[in-house]
Amino acid sequence: MKGITRDDLLAFHRQHFYPANMVAAVSGSFSRAEMIRKLEAAFGGWPSPRTAVPAIPAAISPAAPGVYRVEKDVNQGRVSIGLPTVKRDHPDVHALEVMNEILGGSGFTSRITKTVRSNEGLAYSAGSGLTPGVFYPGRFRAGFQSKSRSVPYATSLVMEEIRKIREGSVTPEELDTIKNNIVQTFPSSFASKAQSMAIFASDEYTRRDPAWWATYRDRIRAGDRGRRAAGGARAPRAGEDDRAGRGQPGRDRPRRREAPGDARPAGPGRQGRVAAAPRPDDDEGAGTVADQQLRAGRGTKTATSGRP
Repeated sequence: MKGITRDDLLAFHRQHFYPANMVAAVSGSFSRAEMIRKLEAAFGGWPSPRTAVPAIPAAISPAAPGVYRVEKDVNQGRVSIGLPTVKRDHPDVHALEVMNEILGGSGFTSRITKTVRSNEGLAYSAGSGLTPGVFYPGRFRAGFQSKSRSVPYATSLVMEEIRKIREGSVTPEELDTIKNNIVQTFPSSFASKAQSMAIFASDEYTRRDPAWWATYRDRIRAGDRGRRAAGGARAPRAGEDDRAGRGQPGRDRPRRREAPGDARPAGPGRQGRVAAAPRPDDDEGAGTVADQQLRAGRGTKTATSGRP
């Protein structure tokens, strides 16, 4: 950041910020023709250099698998277990959305929330989120916040839930409940003109097919691929992430629906069971997406913060 000057920012703004590079979206009660006239009057005199913009890189470079720890003088830890995931045009994107809702994205009906919060009382906020990428792979994140002493045990519970769903243990009842929930709550995304405007403006900017939303619910309802695509959330290798919160050295790094704070997928290594951590009151204190990620060699990242 220190290498960026004010002149650099001004030059960047002049080069890239102009009407030809923007999408104007307006909601409300007005005459379309009159609104277009007003927009043209407001922006018509703004020079548009139409500078060639470099293509957005399609590949990403995830951090190496490991534990990334940020020390803070607080009495609790915030744990994030992340994986890179797919782009929004991937054929398994809807199955992965369903999988994430079952795992940790649907609040009290999700497995992580029930296990970590409801059953064990270890965290107020616990869950997962999946955000497919637009121009490059998106992210998956499972996470929670808990007192420092219970971080290892809570981490082992989350990792176990990831392992179980990765191996395909999704019941027909879970699948139907989540699919029905997604379908029935879908209209709330378009509850107001402003919400609809924001969605369609974003779609226009990112060149999504305007008909995409018209068949969204049908694609969610279709089949049981959510059970197969559960492999999109891979349990990290044993020994990679079961160390979270135990004082291991690390490096500071720092649905549409995302639960606790934000979240996204991690990558590869071999499949394995995470070693169980002691309970906090102990003395010691598809061709799935996942298979493709494993072959690609991408890694899992866990970030923790707080006192050991």
